[in-house]
Amino acid sequence: MPIRDSVRGFQKRLAKELSENETIRKQTGKMKRTNTEHFQQPKEKAGLLVTADLDAAIQRCKSKVETIAKECRARNRRFRDVEFDLVDDRDRCLHSLATDEDDQHNPADVLRVTEIFDNATTILCRWCWRR
Repeated sequence: MPIRDSVRGFQKRLAKELSENETIRKQTGKMKRTNTEHFQQPKEKAGLLVTADLDAAIQRCKSKVETIAKECRARNRRFRDVEFDLVDDRDRCLHSLATDEDDQHNPADVLRVTEIFDNATTILCRWCWRR
């Protein structure tokens, strides 16, 4: 009967905690917090999305993309993301590794834009990087 004893012990602790909370609430009007974990946000991360750090991160991203684009143009090649490989690893692109076979889209297929349209062009959005 150790399981029953542990359940009874838990019930007793819970009843005691609830009665303590009720007493404290009656006295102060507030509930007592139990088993609350407190997490401090690192000071270097505070306000990251609303400061100059966001602008710096956007600039780093833009420069990285520009560098990759220049390298591709210099070699006359298209950029190929090895983690998103439609040619050799089509199933992982359509369905992640964690997707069960029952949850997969069926039939599932994928085509590149250039395989769908003859003269595919993209529109340069000058408002995309603005807030």
